[in-house]
Amino acid sequence: MDGSWVVANIMNNTNLILKVYMECGEEWDIKSRKVYTIFILILTYILPLFLLICAYHKVVKVMGKAVQKCQNTEKDGLFTHNRNSRIKAKKRVCI
Repeated sequence: MDGSWVVANIMNNTNLILKVYMECGEEWDIKSRKVYTIFILILTYILPLFLLICAYHKVVKVMGKAVQKCQNTEKDGLFTHNRNSRIKAKKRVCI
């Protein structure tokens, strides 16, 4: 074994060797704990979820307008009946 692994194992297993156990934790009153939990919930879950919903809504709205514009262009007869030119024109307008 490498020397660094030996040192790491000794440092990691000190509690097993010395049988010393420590408990680490926060001591908050109930009201502060609830306020903190709600704040973290809003900051890490609800706000990003709301932003993603808004972003996707905008994307769907813009894409819907593009598809509608493409369909209107197709109805106006701007495409020729030649299959190859129709595909090329559709790519220019729709994409």
